[in-house]
Amino acid sequence: MALEREVKLVRSFNAPLKLVWAAWTEPAHIAQWWGPRGFSNPVCEWDARPGGRIHIVMRASDEIAKMIGRADHPMTGEFTEVVPTERLAFVSTAVDDSSKPLLEALTTVRFTERNGKTEMVLHAHAKGFVEIAARMLEGMEAGWTQSIEKLEEHIAAASDTPEFTVTRTFNVSREAVWKAHSELDRLSKWSGPQGFEWIGGTLNFRPGGLFHYGMRAPNGREMWGKFTYREIAAPERIVFVNSFSDREGKTVRAPFAADFPLEILNVLTLTELHGATTLTLRGSPLNATEAEKKRYAAMKPSMSAGFNATYNHLEQYLAQG
Repeated sequence: MALEREVKLVRSFNAPLKLVWAAWTEPAHIAQWWGPRGFSNPVCEWDARPGGRIHIVMRASDEIAKMIGRADHPMTGEFTEVVPTERLAFVSTAVDDSSKPLLEALTTVRFTERNGKTEMVLHAHAKGFVEIAARMLEGMEAGWTQSIEKLEEHIAAASDTPEFTVTRTFNVSREAVWKAHSELDRLSKWSGPQGFEWIGGTLNFRPGGLFHYGMRAPNGREMWGKFTYREIAAPERIVFVNSFSDREGKTVRAPFAADFPLEILNVLTLTELHGATTLTLRGSPLNATEAEKKRYAAMKPSMSAGFNATYNHLEQYLAQG
């Protein structure tokens, strides 16, 4: 009896349907985002029409290839349905180097545009034919999640909305990383870069709830901020709006730049594979002026340094068990 698995993903892109559809139907776009992190696509044939051919060869980085014992991962397939800007359906088959089928999947993707944003609903049903397929099915959800994260980053780069992304992998379970983000006692142990002192905070971890926190910088200056949660899907996804605040929770301008956006929309995703958890955080300005968008884009290097320092702190906390 064949092994089987299903994955369903729903995402909202801050981009028009025309752009999202192009990212799903044009080979030049597909090659940039298809596959999990650490994979490229040196071969990408993607003929998005009924009966059109699919042939992709995903190539793992040297580090990943050593871990899994294989560099190239070919896939063939065919489109079964293409309704422009509405729906895609295709059958794909992962094969080995001798073209022997390993795993087959039926994937459908639906698109809806609302107020300039595009909602995507993806459903994939896969079944395996050989022993190695069990391992492939195990990583199916993580693989699709990371692939769609790359798609979101690719679309953001192609649009006029600047986006910041940071990705880290922790050698612990997803449950441990989730708890570190969803429980106040744990958040207080690692939030902020090394050297920042936790002053206090409150947490109402639910959609519509608030995380209000304060830290003291090494120079003695107090900094307050807040998260307003929009979506929580345990243990894989948190969507929240982040802003600077005062002690009472009122939104204020960033202390370092008056033209930094007042609000940042953040999407945090966690995927687990073989006992390690990959965290990806994507942020983009919300209701921002052009000047604020430019400031945000210019701040990416310093934001990268700040977030990585914070996640270094998280890594140390998680290592303590």
